Amino acid sequence: MRGLIFGLVGLVLVVVPAAGQEEKSWSAKTELGASVFLGNTSQSAVTTSISGDLERGVFDLVGRAGFVYGEASTDDGDTFVNKRAWDVGLDVNYDAGSALNGFVRGKVESIFEKKIDLRYNAGVGGRYQFRSDEGTQSEFSVAVLAEKTIPREGAGNEEGVVAKWPPDSRSRRASTRVGHASRATRRSNLRRRTLRPIRSPPVTASRSS
Repeated sequence: MRGLIFGLVGLVLVVVPAAGQEEKSWSAKTELGASVFLGNTSQSAVTTSISGDLERGVFDLVGRAGFVYGEASTDDGDTFVNKRAWDVGLDVNYDAGSALNGFVRGKVESIFEKKIDLRYNAGVGGRYQFRSDEGTQSEFSVAVLAEKTIPREGAGNEEGVVAKWPPDSRSRRASTRVGHASRATRRSNLRRRTLRPIRSPPVTASRSS
């Protein structure tokens, strides 16, 4: 099959309050991407997201919202939706300057291709942070979340609630430029582990990416 692919990805990073506003700082980022495949069958997709970070004293609010939409066509020329998803999430972190801190987390999402009409989770967790002599800050966190999934009508799956324990680790290096608040971040997502169903009927939990 011969075809032609077009791709477009845009990224805008906006952030940083003036130096000296240490008690209240914020950041915002928006992303936009699009792809088109033309051939015997055509496919197109658009992705967009916006995220932000607001620090006020010992609290750090991190939010994100994203949307994905894609269409494809059959050999007969009929067009149908093959991808549609959105998600909204918010983390409220408590950081008093000690090595051990806590956070509250919540997320709501819908995924058309996985036949998920609505899935939301919420929970609490703890985070341990330490800094190396080279200036790299590393952290390990774990949370206990309750997650409920509502399948699309006619999907054949049962509605249910599960408890999850998703560990996570990351490291970041502070910028060496004076007055600059940006930092390079590397994040390694570890595999989520399902603990047990909270209520019947039992739900077969799948690994989340």
